[in-house]
Amino acid sequence: MNKEISIILGPPLSGKSTFAIKQKKYEHISMGCLCKKEINSKSVSGDYINESLKYGLIIPSYILIPIIKNYLESTNYSSYLIDGFPKSEEESNCLLYMATVFTYKLNFLFILKTPKDQLLNRLNERKVCEKWYKPINSKYCVCGGKSTVRIEDTKEYFEKRYDRYVKNSYQIIKNLQPHFQKIIYV
Repeated sequence: MNKEISIILGPPLSGKSTFAIKQKKYEHISMGCLCKKEINSKSVSGDYINESLKYGLIIPSYILIPIIKNYLESTNYSSYLIDGFPKSEEESNCLLYMATVFTYKLNFLFILKTPKDQLLNRLNERKVCEKWYKPINSKYCVCGGKSTVRIEDTKEYFEKRYDRYVKNSYQIIKNLQPHFQKIIYV
């Protein structure tokens, strides 16, 4: 089965997961959820991801690409929307390489534009399910998991992630633009 990949880019707390969940035509791939799942598996990759998050480091492509590929190959969906990847020019090159090697069609590149002051307001309100790492707006998730704050949702960590996004987003978009059918600014 040919698989189509769309990507959603935006600064931290811009609502990428919320936007992706509303796009019913796609299977949403949250890199945060995939990484949390890998951490919970107690694998070597999961331990590396956990340590990277603690110190605000970008998780290397050689860790992320196999996680993405394994997920894509283990499901029967045809259209995917990846949120939280790529975060660097090198990751965008890896995505393009993976799409070429495995003949994945690159469909839409959604780009969220949200003012920084709105992002900072969201930082104080952000809660996720402790089990699935998905955003929730109450004390408990529908799965029964409690709400929690992600380790990367501190002001200091946000500033690092935001600066990294601002620094890298132009080059990522420039790199990916010729390979996607359409660029959509949201």
